[in-house]
Amino acid sequence: FYGLKSLKVALSHHLCARIQSCRGDFRSALSSEREAYQIYKLQLGDEHERTRESAQVLQHLTEQAVVL
Repeated sequence: FYGLKSLKVALSHHLCARIQSCRGDFRSALSSEREAYQIYKLQLGDEHERTRESAQVLQHLTEQAVVL
């Protein structure tokens, strides 16, 4: 499983989102986590733990972006 929609790419997007969030760049973090979520949903389905975790991260980042 290689390519732009692989789980390794999703993990990379997720980790970038964490870094961007820590730096206060919530718009970029949202974009990166959204990419991760889409890949997780495609590869693993809606009910998988990683997909649900990514959805929670997206919700948190959205709240943070609204606050700032």
